[in-house]
Amino acid sequence: MWSYYAENNELKIRDNQILEMYAAYEYKPVKVSKLITTDNEILKFGNLEFNCIHIPRHKPGSVAYLLETEGKKILFGGDLPGIVLNNRGGDLNAYVKSMQKLLTFDIDISCEGHEKLIYPAEKVSKFLKEYIVFNENLNRVVLEDPYDKAALHNLASITYDIGFYENTLDFCKYILEIDPDDKTAQELKKKAREHNPSEMDWIKNLVKQNADFRK
Repeated sequence: MWSYYAENNELKIRDNQILEMYAAYEYKPVKVSKLITTDNEILKFGNLEFNCIHIPRHKPGSVAYLLETEGKKILFGGDLPGIVLNNRGGDLNAYVKSMQKLLTFDIDISCEGHEKLIYPAEKVSKFLKEYIVFNENLNRVVLEDPYDKAALHNLASITYDIGFYENTLDFCKYILEIDPDDKTAQELKKKAREHNPSEMDWIKNLVKQNADFRK
């Protein structure tokens, strides 16, 4: 839970960006019945045991939950494919180590906040590895060089492979603003449009928002 903290057994929002985003909502602190204090702590619900795996990502307190049942390892990973930028309270190195840590568990099924169920184990492994590369390239574009076409091509290709076609289209449009004659972006943009994705300017806006960091 990257936008909260526990104080006096209550869960409270502390992230200013989240507070501004939901300023019109009345939020009441949530009572906390259990604080997870150690890596690999076990939570028991009836006959089920969940391994609490510390995986720093957006924020240092992020946790995933691993359940082994009927010969399968099922991961409840939360926001696994979220973006991790080194200037937004995230830690790219910690994120990479977290994903590599999850890879050691040979997960059969992944359940997380942005995706449908991912299975079998080969697809889960590929998904985790691709998001390591995704965030490495995203940091390169957003925080170092917004015109790095190699990194942008990687981002477009990865999102297409994962099935995030709106992001693929967005990256391709951005590449074509840099180089209107880029054949690879033109072809991938055409393929992405076959899936009828929504239009957005996410990467362009993200680059603009972080302009001061690159100075």
